[in-house]
Amino acid sequence: MQPFVYAGVYPMQTDDYEKLKSSLEKLSINDSAITYEMENSHAFGFGYRC
Repeated sequence: MQPFVYAGVYPMQTDDYEKLKSSLEKLSINDSAITYEMENSHAFGFGYRC
């Protein structure tokens, strides 16, 4: 099944990137429907495409 809805998720502060990563890992354990991959935006920096 191909995902159809995407959201770019970025931390408010770059120091919170590891917290965001950990939170997405925990969320994916509880919800098998979520997928995410690293994404880099010139405006927002590093984040995830969920």
